[in-house]
Amino acid sequence: MTLAAPIPGAHAAPAVVGHPALRTRRRDPALTAIARKVETGERLTAADGAVLFATSDIHEVCRLADMVRRRL
Repeated sequence: MTLAAPIPGAHAAPAVVGHPALRTRRRDPALTAIARKVETGERLTAADGAVLFATSDIHEVCRLADMVRRRL
C-alpha cells in the first residue's frame, strides 16, 4: 500500500480542536469549581457528579470529559 504525497500548501491539523472561546467560556457557574478540579487532576465527589448530571451545559461537560480522557 502506498501513501499519497502531502498536498503542497496544505496545512497540518490544529493541535487543539475547537474555537478558543469554547475552551474558556463556562455558561453554568456551578461548573467552575468542577472544572478547576478536573484541570488540576483532583477527584470529583458524588455531589460534583450530581451537578454534572443536572446541568444543561452539555458542551462544558463534554469538554471536561474529553480533558480527562486525553489524560489517560
